[in-house]
Amino acid sequence: GALAEVRLSAATPQRERVSLLDFVDAVGVAAHLHAEYRGIQLTVEVVDPALAIDVDRQLLTSALMNLIQNALKFTRTRGGVTVRTHDANGRVLIDVEDECGGMPEGDLPLGRPFVEKATSDRTGLGLGLSISRKAVEANGGEILHRNIPGTGCVFTIDLPRAAAS
Repeated sequence: GALAEVRLSAATPQRERVSLLDFVDAVGVAAHLHAEYRGIQLTVEVVDPALAIDVDRQLLTSALMNLIQNALKFTRTRGGVTVRTHDANGRVLIDVEDECGGMPEGDLPLGRPFVEKATSDRTGLGLGLSISRKAVEANGGEILHRNIPGTGCVFTIDLPRAAAS
């Protein structure tokens, strides 16, 4: 988190072409350790090897790890967290779906970029999301939130897809 804040205050993100497959795999390896520690099943679904993004790898890694750590933190024991990627209309979407039980109705607007709003049972969520959001916006994207009542939440990093090389 602190490293991301330092990088965010730097003049410009250090963007490079990154294979989505390599990126998600690398984050997944680190995230699996957190999941094991918490007794949660982490599933990283197959990533299309043709997909690439032009991003600051460290900033985006920080953002995605943050979302995964939040998902692990709020998912019930022996529950699951799923990371899946897909592309749509020239955008690359990275979903982090948890089993937190869903947010109380009216807490976060459906399908809109999330707002800073920490509820009593989600202490510490606000700061991590704030840093993640800034890191994703610095890479030309946004974070979306979807509530699945009674099941969980899906946080989506929505980024421009890199042009075919």
